[in-house]
Amino acid sequence: MTWALLVLLGALQRAPQPIVSLRDAVDTSATITSLLAADSALAAEANRRGAAAVLEAFEPEAAMLFSGQPIFRADSGRAAFMARYGAPSVYRWRALRAIASADGRLGCTVGLSTFRNARESKQVEHTGLYETCWRRDTAGRWRIVAQQRNDSQADSSSAENERRTSWPRSATTSGAGDGRGQALDTDAEFARVAAEPAGPGPAFAHFAAEDGMMLGLPTFVFGRQQIEHVFAGYPADRYIAWQPDRRFGAASGGLAFTVGHSDHVPRGDAPGPRRYGKFLTVWRQRADGGWEFVYDLGSPRVEGVLAGS
Repeated sequence: MTWALLVLLGALQRAPQPIVSLRDAVDTSATITSLLAADSALAAEANRRGAAAVLEAFEPEAAMLFSGQPIFRADSGRAAFMARYGAPSVYRWRALRAIASADGRLGCTVGLSTFRNARESKQVEHTGLYETCWRRDTAGRWRIVAQQRNDSQADSSSAENERRTSWPRSATTSGAGDGRGQALDTDAEFARVAAEPAGPGPAFAHFAAEDGMMLGLPTFVFGRQQIEHVFAGYPADRYIAWQPDRRFGAASGGLAFTVGHSDHVPRGDAPGPRRYGKFLTVWRQRADGGWEFVYDLGSPRVEGVLAGS
């Protein structure tokens, strides 16, 4: 078999499969209502019983992301989670929106949070943001497969975020093949393009959905044009390095999520500080089988854990 033919066959194997009809597709509005109810019920249970109630909602192999730490698997991150959020610390949250897969099996909620950290000498209420991705189990219950908490934003969320009417839409199509692997591969390609000399702006605009949203700023950034504008003036001697963590990720019905560590670092031998973070990105499949991100939220992590580790 010739080298050229091998390359062609490899490309065909990696390419997204054709979109297929979802004969058993569900009403995404009903799924969204169910997701928001599950999120609200867990918030109420956490208010009564504390952080332990949240841990019970995680799948054991779920991705757990919260401020100041690397990414944990839920079953190995319990102690660190309780150290930050257990009593007498108080974490509260409220969903603003949900997005659902076309088959009703996967969905994500996004919203606002408040946090009082008992470890701080001066007690203040921090405001923050969160993303939670859920998967239905065999009994039809929603379980957490990934959660990102940026619990201490430098700037409070704008009231405009609660009044806004434009949000990413749910998935309406789904392709055959390994959606999880396709989303992970798309994220890896996204990272490669973002590290090029053109900077992160063009890459973020290219890989964002038309209705994509970045949650990290006081006013959520909506749409490709606004997303690219966020990176206007990004220093040419710096870049964002990241890789999706392939231990995690899920896809179903045209919706997927990926997580990973990210580093804002100098390019080459340029001087300057390094900033360490991690991300949870929600992806939606296009009609042509490709994937584009619809939500993205980061949080800081401890230094010394490199992107991709």
